[in-house]
Amino acid sequence: MVLAGGKPLIVFETLRNLSQKGANMVYQSPLPILSVTINPFYPKQKGRRGLFEPAYVDENLMMEKFKDALSLPVFNIMKQGAESLFDLIPLNRGGTNS
Repeated sequence: MVLAGGKPLIVFETLRNLSQKGANMVYQSPLPILSVTINPFYPKQKGRRGLFEPAYVDENLMMEKFKDALSLPVFNIMKQGAESLFDLIPLNRGGTNS
């Protein structure tokens, strides 16, 4: 299983290279949503010159609102790490017993 993310052109090039090397790629449709990640950071505009500074919304309130509205696990990936997400991925996708 491969989880692809990042800059779209880099992901596309990587997947194309894998395909050219003989990798067989498929995807499940519809793709199940296993969780939601939040990021309380946002770029706050500073003045009218197109300058920005780091800003944050209240992380606890954001987490609470998302958890109340969704029936999915909610993670702050920067604090909880990717391991929390990997634990949600089922191991037997694609019908193999490995």
